[in-house]
Amino acid sequence: MQDATTDDVPLTTDQAADFLTKLGCPTAAATLETQRTRGGGPPYIKSGRHVRYRPSRLRAHADRKMCEVENTAQVQAALVLPTISQIEEATDADKTPMASIHVVAPARGLTRRT
Repeated sequence: MQDATTDDVPLTTDQAADFLTKLGCPTAAATLETQRTRGGGPPYIKSGRHVRYRPSRLRAHADRKMCEVENTAQVQAALVLPTISQIEEATDADKTPMASIHVVAPARGLTRRT
């Protein structure tokens, strides 16, 4: 059993990357930095300009990113595109698919697909 006080000690970005790699989810510190701005990474704590990660949240993140498989057919099944009903469920109140929403940059008036 792990010591609760040790598990609560927040880790730096480099330490978090090493921690995730040891859990079997190879991650570079640069990847964590990118995920902080783009999303998709583990939750983090920010105090001033210092960023820290809780080990318990890193474990949960690694568990979400990995899945157990017995053969390659299971891996291929996991990579199947979403069904139409799943896409419909992911629409907003206006029935606009989230993948087709346009973001307009007000400074230049440029349109960008997200």
